[in-house]
Amino acid sequence: MWNLCLLCTILIILFLIRKLYLDVYKRHKNVCIVVLGDLGRSPRIQYHAMSFIKEGFTVDIIGYPGSLPLEEIRKNPSVRVYYLYTPPSIEDKLSRSACYVLKTIWQTFNLLWVLFTKHISSYILIQNPPAIPTIPICWFYSVIVSSKFIIDWHNYAHTLMALSLKDDHLLVKLAKVIETYFGLKANYNFCVSQAMKEDLQLKWGIKADVLYDRPSNKFQPISLTEKHMFLFKLSEKYKELKGSKENSTIFTEYIENEIQLSPKRPGFIVSSTSWTEDEDFSILLNALQEYENAFDQETCKLPDLICIITGKGPLKEFYIAIIKLKNWKHITIVTPWLENEDYPKMLASADLGICLHTSSSGLDLPMKVIDMFGCELPVCAYNYKCLSELVKHNENGMIFSNDKELAEQLKSYFTNFPDDNIQHQLDKKFREELHEFQKNRWHGILTQELSYSLNEKYPDNYISYIAASYVKFIEGAGARVVPIWIGKNESYYEDILYKINGVVWPGGSTWFNQSAGYADAGYTIYKIAKRMNKNGDYFPILGICLGFELLTYVVAERCEHRIHCDCSNQSLPLEFNPDYRNSRMFGNTPDNIINILKTKNVTANFHQYCVTKTTLRNAGIQKQFRILSFNHDINNIKFISSLEHVSFPFYGLQFHPEKNLYEWAIKKNIPHGELATKISQYFADFFVDEARKNNHTFENEAEEARKLIYNYPVTYTALKNSSFVQCYLFKSNDTT
Repeated sequence: MWNLCLLCTILIILFLIRKLYLDVYKRHKNVCIVVLGDLGRSPRIQYHAMSFIKEGFTVDIIGYPGSLPLEEIRKNPSVRVYYLYTPPSIEDKLSRSACYVLKTIWQTFNLLWVLFTKHISSYILIQNPPAIPTIPICWFYSVIVSSKFIIDWHNYAHTLMALSLKDDHLLVKLAKVIETYFGLKANYNFCVSQAMKEDLQLKWGIKADVLYDRPSNKFQPISLTEKHMFLFKLSEKYKELKGSKENSTIFTEYIENEIQLSPKRPGFIVSSTSWTEDEDFSILLNALQEYENAFDQETCKLPDLICIITGKGPLKEFYIAIIKLKNWKHITIVTPWLENEDYPKMLASADLGICLHTSSSGLDLPMKVIDMFGCELPVCAYNYKCLSELVKHNENGMIFSNDKELAEQLKSYFTNFPDDNIQHQLDKKFREELHEFQKNRWHGILTQELSYSLNEKYPDNYISYIAASYVKFIEGAGARVVPIWIGKNESYYEDILYKINGVVWPGGSTWFNQSAGYADAGYTIYKIAKRMNKNGDYFPILGICLGFELLTYVVAERCEHRIHCDCSNQSLPLEFNPDYRNSRMFGNTPDNIINILKTKNVTANFHQYCVTKTTLRNAGIQKQFRILSFNHDINNIKFISSLEHVSFPFYGLQFHPEKNLYEWAIKKNIPHGELATKISQYFADFFVDEARKNNHTFENEAEEARKLIYNYPVTYTALKNSSFVQCYLFKSNDTT
């Protein structure tokens, strides 16, 4: 009896020690993401990480080394990467089954060691497949440390294993049992398609939410200049891409001092592959052979083809050997190795993408097609069960079921290329559909996605807005306002920037990872404005609060570097840097304005993120900015409150000068006195004076009148307890 009581006492003590340990060492907003594969070649996992960062989490990623992860992952202070040791190569010494067992044991102990030696996570998210040993090991970890266990179903492990083993193989059966049992144990399940969701529910009773893949912000259309620069750089390594003229490529050339597509260029197709059993590459090779035959037989007028094939995998050498045996005269295959940053440029440069993904389960959707769609690249994709959830035949791409159909699609698409009107119309149709796909994903004032609060007050009516205080802020300094729409292509922004004199990026509450949104538009505007200034065309940008954060974000090439802080509802004086008088913003500021800014609580702060000197340094952009002032939040975090770009007229204010003059929200600490309004007017006058340094105009008064903000009604949003007194709310048809 006493022994039983002693045992119970010991167990209770151990339980209390465990609970105390978890309370002390567990990071309550930390997620651990596990992928037993090359981390740099796992885009969905990296996108998960970036999404968690946006929600305020710190992220641990466990995976294998190989390709470099995205720059946003590598340079983000909120991310820590733990690399696993690659299992020893013993395939030539043991049987396949023995190799698999030893590899699993190696991975088990390696994964356990990393999980239990790092700090404790509150969530653990794993990619499936592989199921063995990832699922049971990570579930065990979640039980021990009381973490939430999440499975992201990309595919089924047992169907992938059945490609090389038989369906009745013991390992295939074991993988299926593990997926079934632990899938039901998971706290949350995600999957990549509606078909997979229905299959999980029907077969195993697992309830999963569909989380469709979307391209990251890296996958965007690019300008002809960017295309030429990328291809020219690539041609230095791959002679097949060199042009016959100086400073040209096989696709682009200088004509009358302008970059243009070569009128006699070849067709450009691209295919990304993992060179595995679930992609039958012979389909593409056979189709290309038929294309070559048609060219020789002159059954139709076809161009030469350049086919770029990217990726690496176990069957690559096998197919490379077959390609070398081909004696094609009109088709050239290049298999370059591309860094992550170059892959999107390759897709954006091509005429047509090819996807051979077949899916072992018939239930997953190819990420490579999603990336191609992000670049607005039309696709020919191999057809299978659920592909129609992504590719719609003759709407946003084409589907094929065999090499004959693919060959016909290639010949049809490239007949009379590049001068065929039918092909031009089809290409335009596809790209317009793909531009709509991107929206589901990122002096003028940039509009912004409707905030959660405004959407609650005006549900499902509007897609973007501008707070009227920003419009009045600019008008009060003697300028007029043109709204700049989010979700547009680069040509739209290039056109509008050459007709206005400057851009304001307003504050707000949107996320930078909203596809085709505020940050995407801001990044495009930044690139164009930077180019304009380099060419001697003075063009200023002013970022306020979130716009200030956006300025540092785009200069850092979209590397997230903000930290959480608490500076909501604070009015503060500026803590000037010693050399602030050497700046453009404050170099000629009257002494009385400087004295007010130094000594009075006149800058209204409403932000939950901060940019610091350290985060600028970690992002590698500290030398690109001149820091003008600092402030401290309520927890004494020292943050940058004003700065300017060293080389270009780009300015950032973390506080809100427009609120002092035009916002009257109740219970908000906004200064409205004489001194506060003077400093606000100073910033408005300073920026509009900067905008007067160029002579941009619209082509005529009629066009100007159509673009001005006066074409849109203003709404008294304060009546619905909005933090803004008035807003311009825009519907989708306003932006066309």
